[in-house]
Amino acid sequence: MSKDIPEIDDLTRGINDSELILTQDSVETQVEQKENNNEAQEKDTAVSLYCEIIFSIWNEHRVLAELL
Repeated sequence: MSKDIPEIDDLTRGINDSELILTQDSVETQVEQKENNNEAQEKDTAVSLYCEIIFSIWNEHRVLAELL
């Protein structure tokens, strides 16, 4: 039983090749990163909206307190 050992050129082919086509794994990683960025952006928007609501409520209470 002999093992088929690939040639060194076969093993190193594509290393540092700028024209190498993306593999499925790297495409999936990019999609995951985009989804994570979208989720983070949605959270930032929600926090910003929450802060605006809290400020608005605080401001209304402050105005009412001045009227009393």
